[in-house]
Amino acid sequence: ALADAGLSPADIGYVEAHGTATAMGDPIEIQALQEVFTTDRDEPCAIGSVKSNIGHTDVAAGLAGLVKAALCVYHGELVPTVNFHRVNPELGLDPAVLRISADTRTWTGPRRAGVSSFGIGGTNAHMVLEQPPQPTPQPTAHPAPTHGTAPVVLSGRTPQALRDQARQWAHWLTRHPDTTLTDLAWTTTRHRQHF
Repeated sequence: ALADAGLSPADIGYVEAHGTATAMGDPIEIQALQEVFTTDRDEPCAIGSVKSNIGHTDVAAGLAGLVKAALCVYHGELVPTVNFHRVNPELGLDPAVLRISADTRTWTGPRRAGVSSFGIGGTNAHMVLEQPPQPTPQPTAHPAPTHGTAPVVLSGRTPQALRDQARQWAHWLTRHPDTTLTDLAWTTTRHRQHF
């Protein structure tokens, strides 16, 4: 997955692991991850498993791990492994390479997560997720009308809803007399649902 994405292990901040707490499987997975995520990093790579949150979901385990990783990337937070108190010494975990995500942390830097999740019966996910590029902020200023009129859009699903909206705007404007026609027109055309 890293090769296909054109990334190095140092580019990954979190790995959603299979992590079923089995005596044989988890040490093998940790050792394999540590061979990839070497100590050539600024900080250890965080790891976790959705199974600590919801249990093993059998055929949906791979998909559940993918959804968890996608939500972490989207929200920019690394979530804790539930009921984690200390590292099982049988794992052979090198804390300079991997760290079990034990608390909620803000994800700093580029958000890229590796997913290595298996489901009984074949729902497997082995991929890298990355936050989308952030759009360039657009100026929020709106142009002033070149003359004394501007469209104030009122819209409702029914004639009564339309009358109610007009009444609500009239009431709001009496409480906010400094509102300009431009601001009102901008809000009603750009930031209200139209029916």
